[in-house]
Amino acid sequence: MTGNIRVFAAGGCGSNIGKQLIAEKMVSQSYPGFATIEVAFLDTSDSNLRNVNPELVHLIENRDGSGKMRTTNVDEISRQVRSILQKFSPMDLNIVISSASGGSGSVFAPLVVQELLNEDKLTVVILIGSTDSVIEHQNTVKTIMSMESMSLRTKKPVPVIYFQNETDLSRSAINNEVLKTIAYLAILFSRQNEELDSADLQNFLYYDRVSTLPPRLVGLEINVGTKPITG
Repeated sequence: MTGNIRVFAAGGCGSNIGKQLIAEKMVSQSYPGFATIEVAFLDTSDSNLRNVNPELVHLIENRDGSGKMRTTNVDEISRQVRSILQKFSPMDLNIVISSASGGSGSVFAPLVVQELLNEDKLTVVILIGSTDSVIEHQNTVKTIMSMESMSLRTKKPVPVIYFQNETDLSRSAINNEVLKTIAYLAILFSRQNEELDSADLQNFLYYDRVSTLPPRLVGLEINVGTKPITG
């Protein structure tokens, strides 16, 4: 039996990474030792999605992006979250990817996470933050606070793998690190690891089930040997 991962690629940043997953042949492929990955694109504008299979897309209609204003489309996105999960069914692990500093993905991501956790679906968040401008810094902080709020509302941990845009690190370099992270999660949740069953993985993410620590927003770091590849 092979594990299955659903990647929810939200906003422009998430969409670019989702398209790279497809280009690198990481989607809908069965590789020994890896979970099968399926991707869903979520956005308020089709400017990043014109070459993407429409069957993989949920677009908020009659909108043209959010222009880094998180309040612009929040009500309509909130109304459509449940239909998104009906269209793109959750899998063994669900990875929600977005920028923390934009206006659309940073709203999609917390709301999708809340709905996934309400349905008791294993979820990991990948956020890419930025401090290049005042509004991007503010959005990044607000998005992280929104993730914490979703954890408190659902009373479940929200594991976040966080990347920071830096002047000495190109966007493509960060995207490549995100792809590596997804690949490592696909190995971990492949259902092909000896002495590691589904209950172990659930308790790894839902640590509060097997410890006295309360469910909160938590940082998840992946290390290869002694070197972290995230954070």
